[in-house]
Amino acid sequence: MKGSPFKGEKRRIAFVLSGGGNFGALQAGALEFLLGSGIFPDLVVGTSAGALNAVFLAIDPSPDQARTLCGIWEGIKPEDVGLSNNLAVLRRLVQRKPSFYEPKPLRGFLQKSLPPGVKAFKDLKIPAYTVAMRFSDGALKVFGDDPEDLLLDGMLASSAIPPFFPPHLVNGTPFVDGGALSNLPLKVAVERGAGEIYSLQVEESGDFRGNPDMLGIVWRTISFMLSRQMKEEFEDVSASGVKIHPITLSPGEIPFFDFQRTKELVAWGRIQAEKILKQV
Repeated sequence: MKGSPFKGEKRRIAFVLSGGGNFGALQAGALEFLLGSGIFPDLVVGTSAGALNAVFLAIDPSPDQARTLCGIWEGIKPEDVGLSNNLAVLRRLVQRKPSFYEPKPLRGFLQKSLPPGVKAFKDLKIPAYTVAMRFSDGALKVFGDDPEDLLLDGMLASSAIPPFFPPHLVNGTPFVDGGALSNLPLKVAVERGAGEIYSLQVEESGDFRGNPDMLGIVWRTISFMLSRQMKEEFEDVSASGVKIHPITLSPGEIPFFDFQRTKELVAWGRIQAEKILKQV
């Protein structure tokens, strides 16, 4: 890991948020508990759904903003993120579109949810960073390193999960979900000055009974790959001496990309975070 640009400063607390699609609602509930318990971040880093949560929390890292974030997740509808029926997905496949879903609804939803005047990373109250992969060569891109980066670009690039959403173009350059390189971007946080980390990672519940649908199979397969990746990054950062408080969140029986049960996920995330932190 490269040296921190914040040498000499106090040990800064970072919240690091993994990806997870609709399971990002778990993180919202956990964040509400963290801030309500008096634990505040100096910076936030996120990938995919975690990138969306990171940006919205950095607008105002307060218990009120955490509750607002929970409300956004609880009120989200499938059509807000562009989910369409099977016939529409089939039509896109036949037409050789680059993704199952059209990205415009998600862009509109995020744009509408941002407060007036908050457009770039420089407008946030604390530093936030979102992680994406440059599609042309697989290079890591961290939005927020340049304060002029647009928040919508940072969020949409990091959450462009193939095959659900197409690559997001920034000045003609395509980016996809940062989870392909770092689903739990602990190293990104350390390289930007974190000395203590609260990591909120979504993991497979382990319950795989019955006959899963296509999305369930996709999530199960991806989750195994991401779990190994996250474990390796966790071990590397822990070995460097940075203290990590792991908060592992499980969706239970709720399926991947089920945006009709986000209220349950928010409540479950709050309960799990409280249980974990009380054991520390």
